[in-house]
Amino acid sequence: MSWNYLRSVEGGAETVEPMQQFIRCLLERGSAVSRNLIDLSVIEGRPVLGVTVAN
Repeated sequence: MSWNYLRSVEGGAETVEPMQQFIRCLLERGSAVSRNLIDLSVIEGRPVLGVTVAN
């Protein structure tokens, strides 16, 4: 099982994006990040890991 997509909730807005794009965004912002498992779902047949991003 590979985690290709992330569903993130930030500031009340939920987005689904590729893992690499999500990580690159975090690195560029340089913000402190806490990842809390929210849920596990499937989008287009692919597993999705839900995380919460806290600034």
